[in-house]
Amino acid sequence: MGTGGSWYNSQTAGTQTGFYDKYGELTAVAPGAPSSDAYAHWGPVWSVWNYC
Repeated sequence: MGTGGSWYNSQTAGTQTGFYDKYGELTAVAPGAPSSDAYAHWGPVWSVWNYC
């Protein structure tokens, strides 16, 4: 995905999303849905999953 771009969390209200690096370590957590970021840094992100 390169190093920059946007995301929008449109899941069930309040659901958070976790961003993980190549080692499976949690690097960031998005605020509960609905939420977004127009200028996210994707460089270290290898996967995105619901965060509990």
